[in-house]
Parts: sequence; structure tokens; C-alpha cells
Amino acid sequence: MNKKNKHQSSDSQFRAGVEKKGSLLPSHLSLLQVITGASIVATVSVSATLALTFGLVSPELIKQAWATSIAKLIEGMSSWLPALVGLAILLNELRLKRKLQEQELEFNKMKFGEERKASEDHRQLIEHEAASLHGVSEQLAKKIILQLKSDTQWASEAIERAKLGPFSRTIFGDRYGHFYDEKRFLAEKFLPLLLDRCRTLIEQGNQIYMLLDSGTTLYPFFSLLAQEGVSCRNNGEEWIEGLKIITNNLPGIESMLDHGRINPTDRYTQLAINCQILPGAPLPIYSAVIGELAEKAIHQLKDNASSERNIFIGLTTGNWVRIRKSEPACPVTLARGPGHLQFKQTLIDCSDEIYVIAPLGKIFVKFPLLEINQTLGFKDDHSDLSKRSYEEVLITDDKANAVNLVSTTRDYGRVLHRLSDRVKDALEFNDEIEQPLQLDKPRHLLWQYDPMSENWYYEIETEFPHPYTRRQELMQKYFFVPKRTPESRKKED
Repeated sequence: MNKKNKHQSSDSQFRAGVEKKGSLLPSHLSLLQVITGASIVATVSVSATLALTFGLVSPELIKQAWATSIAKLIEGMSSWLPALVGLAILLNELRLKRKLQEQELEFNKMKFGEERKASEDHRQLIEHEAASLHGVSEQLAKKIILQLKSDTQWASEAIERAKLGPFSRTIFGDRYGHFYDEKRFLAEKFLPLLLDRCRTLIEQGNQIYMLLDSGTTLYPFFSLLAQEGVSCRNNGEEWIEGLKIITNNLPGIESMLDHGRINPTDRYTQLAINCQILPGAPLPIYSAVIGELAEKAIHQLKDNASSERNIFIGLTTGNWVRIRKSEPACPVTLARGPGHLQFKQTLIDCSDEIYVIAPLGKIFVKFPLLEINQTLGFKDDHSDLSKRSYEEVLITDDKANAVNLVSTTRDYGRVLHRLSDRVKDALEFNDEIEQPLQLDKPRHLLWQYDPMSENWYYEIETEFPHPYTRRQELMQKYFFVPKRTPESRKKED
């Protein structure tokens, strides 16, 4: 009895120690009980077999021992069976977690492989596109270089526009690039003839007053005049003293100051050509001086120089120019804006010789003013000042003989070649007879000029710088531009 109590006491102490220390979980204890019960059953089985074999005990005792062992085992199942189930669940969870981790690892490997492949494909695509773009950009760069070399207008225009300073922000600046090469071409062709005529008249004892109008068309004349004046001074040509420039062109005056000083290195030097700027009110939109003071100044010059030895030569232009229907045919300038038309009228009235300088694309042949305004969409009372109607200077029949056109023609196949034919017909101009080496008398002057562009549509943009004039019906009716390209027309012809 004491031994049994002692064993139970030891077992109780062991359990208390385990629970106190927490070193074994209930599942571990239940497992221990399972193992112990299984050991008892196994021991009873072995002992019973040996006892039966050697006849040590009776079969009834063996059955009793078996019954006791089984009862003990069943009694312990209430405690170790849940533990066994829990262990199975735990093992299954561990297996599932490991399988999930393996699947996740495999998925990450596949994902990394796909991303690496996509990255490699993207890199190869970029390299391929870069190689393609390099080839295209290289060809494009070569074409641009060739174009820029063949057409340097962009550079010269940019340089000249930079010289305009505050005038670049006016209509003068906006229209400076319109017909840029053609305006320069006209100045280079016409001015030497005009100066030769002036020299001849001055050497005959005359005084020449050259009246230069405002506008971008006449702007190239100022630098060329200034350079010619410097050259004459340096060569000791005395006739240049008899030439006097009168103008209201503010950018033109600045150009004279830049190019016309006798000694460019001397800040106190004088201009090579006598030059006078007219008094009056500055008109910012056209970079010009206008008004009654300017008009009276011209009339006063004319009155004071009433002698036949004083000759007034006027160079003018217009926003548009039309060839009048009545005889004698001559160019009529169109203008608008306060004081603009009145100044042009005064210049023409006071000049003995008048030269209207105009690119071919600004000329209407024998269309009345009203129709021109209607065609361009301009009205007298339009709220937008840029869409107000144009007016025209009055040229009498007597004055018409003194008004001459200075313009250009086009070769066959060019956008405006039919218009140039109409202009020549209207003025009865003969190319073979009327291309003088000397300007011995006032006359119409037309020089063949062909834009540098060989592209039909680029040429249209050059000949019609205003987008509102590029309508096919307008170009066809008023400027005689064919619907089709020259190549297609040549095939039809």
C-alpha cells in the first residue's frame, strides 16, 4: 500500500513538475500515454503467448489479462485519441504549407523567368527601333542638310528679321518673309538700271529726288542704295551729290544707317547719300510715318523744286496691285489703314516717274476693286480691321503714262506662268524688245523669276503666303492657277 501510494505520489509530482515548467505539451503527454498503453498490450500479448507455450498459466488467466489490458487501453483512448487526431491535423497542415511554399517558389521562378524574357524582348525591341530610327534620322538629316544648303532663304531671312528689332512685331515684320527672295531679286535687278538713269540725268544738270514708300517690298532697296552710295563716294563719283532720298519708311532709314555710312569705323561719319525722313505721325502697324505733315512736306519739296531741272522719281508698292482696264494700262496700288492710301496718293501725284514694285503673286489683272474685296472677303464696316476693304489710288489717264510696273514673270510649268502671260498681255509687254540694258525712259520692267522649290505645293505656299488666298477657286479664277500639276498637264497636251 505504501509502495502504491509512493508511486502515485511520484507520478503526481512528475505531472506537477511538467505542468509547472511547461516543458511538455498536453499532446506530448497524451502521446506518452498512447505509447505506454500500446506497450502494455504488447507485453501482455508476448507474456500470454509464452505462458501458453510453456503451460505456466491457464487460458482463463490469459483472457483476464487480455481483458484488463484492453480495458486500460480503451480507458486511455479518451485522452490520447484527440491528441492523435491533432497530431495528424498538424502534420497535414505542415505538409500543405510546405507544398504551398513549393508552389509559390515555383510560381516566383516562372514569374521571374517571364519578366526576364519580357525585359529581354523589350530591350531587343528598343535596340531594333533605335537602329531603325538611326537609319531614318540619318537619311532625314542628310536631306535636311541638302535642302538647307540649296535654299538658304531661312538663314538670310532669320538674320534680316533679327535686324528689324521692334519692327519685327508689326505687320511689317509679319509680312517681311512674304515673297522674300522675289523682293530681293527685284531690287537687285531694278536698282542698277534706276541708278544709271539717275546718274545720266544728274550729269545732264538735273537734281533727283527719289521718293521711297513704306513696306517690305521696298525695304531691300535701302541697303543696296546705301552700299552703292558708299561705293560712289569711295570712287570719287560726284554725281551722287545730286541724288536725294526722301522716305517715310522707318526700317528703311535704319537700314541706311547700318549700310550707308561713308566710314563705318567712324561714329561721326555722314551717310554717303543725302537722305531725309519725312515728318509726321508714326504708324506702328506699317512701321511708317504718315499724316498731313508728311504729305505737306512732299508737296512743299515739289513746290520749292519747281524747276524742270528737278525730277521726282517715286517708288511705291501696295498691299495688292491691279492692272486697270482702261487705256493706257498701268498698275494701280491698293491700300488701307489711316493715312496709308493718302500718302501713296501724294507720292504718285508729286512724282514725274512712278515705279510700282510688286511680286507677281500680288497682281490682279483687270479685275475691279469691288470684286477683289468681295473675293478676299473684305468689307468696309468689318469689325476686324484686318478684314476691312481695300481702297485704291486715283490715277488719271494723263498720269497713267508715267506709272510703270516693276515685277517678274514665270516660265512654263510654274504655278503662276499663266498669270505672268496675262500681265504681259495687259501691258503689251514684249520680252525681246523691252528688257533694256539701260533705262533711257520710263517703262514697264518684267524679269523672269522662278522660285527655287521644284515641288508644286511648296511653290503654291511661296506664291500665296496668305492662307486665305490658297483656295482653289480663287487661285484658278483670279491668278489662273491650273487645277492639276504641270506634269499631268504636259501629258494631256
